[in-house]
Order: sequence, then C-alpha cells, then structure tokens
Amino acid sequence: MKKLLPLLLVILSAFAFSASAQTETKPGPAEQKLLDSLCNALNKLDLSAVKTKQQATELFMNTFSSYADQLIDVATEKGVNPADQPAMRTVGQSIGISLVKQKCQGFIKLSMIMAGQQNEQETGSKTITGTFKRVDVKGFNYIVISTPGGEQSFLWLRQFPGSEKFMTGAATKFAGKKLTITSEEIEVYLPTAKGYYKVKEIKGIDIL
Repeated sequence: MKKLLPLLLVILSAFAFSASAQTETKPGPAEQKLLDSLCNALNKLDLSAVKTKQQATELFMNTFSSYADQLIDVATEKGVNPADQPAMRTVGQSIGISLVKQKCQGFIKLSMIMAGQQNEQETGSKTITGTFKRVDVKGFNYIVISTPGGEQSFLWLRQFPGSEKFMTGAATKFAGKKLTITSEEIEVYLPTAKGYYKVKEIKGIDIL
C-alpha cells in the first residue's frame, strides 16, 4: 500500500487545476466516502504556515495516509486491481477530479501551493508581498513596495493583469495597501543609467 501513496499524491496534485475541464462519472459510495473523509480532514488543517511545495506535499501525504485503506475499497468498487498501476492512476484521477468538482477547499489550497512552487521553478518567477509606497518614473515606471527587508522596486515594462489600476495617477488610492507582486528577473538597457542591468519585471499584481 505504501508504494501507491506517492503515485496517488502526484496524480492528485497534477489534477488540481485541470479537473474542472474534464468529464467524470458520479463517484460511487466507496469513493464518496473516501472523498468526504479526506476533504473533511484537509479542511481542518491550518495552512497558514504552509509556504512550499515540500510542506504541502508532506501535509497531504500525512493526511491521506490515515485513509489509505479506503483506497482499496474504491479500487474494488471500480473493478481495479490495486497492483495495476496504470489502472490505479485512473482511480487517482477520479479522486482528484472529484475533490475539485466538489470544491474541497483544503485540497484546492494545498494544490495551489504545490502548483505555484512548480510554476516558479519552471518560469523563474517569484512572488513577494509588501505595502504599496509609490510609482517612480525613471525612464520607465517602477512600482515600489515596502517589505520587512526594506523597499523593493519592480519594473512596469509591459501590460500585466491589473496594470490599468495603476495608470494616470490612479495608483495613489492604493497607498498603504498590501500588494502581492509576481515578477521575473530580466536584463534590460536603462537609458538613465546608460547600461544593461538586471531588473524585476512585473508579471502580475494582486491587491490584498
């Protein structure tokens, strides 16, 4: 049974964001029992300190292990041999899809953390939260936030989701508000500095 857990974990985390686009039959009694047990346990978790993919993975694994015996019942219900890994992947897909379709918030939040960490590693993007201070105009526009480590400046080079909220002086209404900025480090030529420098280009901003 232990060999099935890592496999199922990968399946569940991978399907968190694709589930809504897929078609799946209604869960049977054994599967619904597992879904209810797992979702209730996940919804009770304190996720405030979970920041990394590893933390989210370990937390999900520890939670699911308490209900792993129910997976055998689900496999039996579906006529699947638990030793058949390709077939068990299908079982895992069904569970992952159903958890999202049934809006299991604990599972969705954990999956977002796992997927978010993966996306950052793949694209090189990073996120940081701070208090909005101002927009600096130095050849290009820069959005400046205050963080515990000091002020940080982010290059507003291209349109990004929500960029219109900061145009034509409208940014002043966000003074003192918390922002989460997603950025990616790039190298650009800065006319005022007359050279190439690495800067953090804004990819998106969430106003908290």
